Amino acid sequence: MGLISKLAKTGVAKKAVDQARKPENQARAKSAVSSLRNKAASRRSGGTTDGTTDGTTGGTTGGTTGGSTGPTG
Repeated sequence: MGLISKLAKTGVAKKAVDQARKPENQARAKSAVSSLRNKAASRRSGGTTDGTTDGTTGGTTGGTTGGSTGPTG
């Protein structure tokens, strides 16, 4: 019974490696990893998933120039 289990696991692992070698799947995996890293970084910094801390999308506020979202000083 253990031999059959090992053969099944080996077959699944081989299929996964074969799929991972395809260029379109590599691009998809890189995109997924990048997305997960960005989400993890924003959680560590206390921001939202779009990289801001207050839920806004960045940009300008109050008609100021220079892309500043904070108070001018």
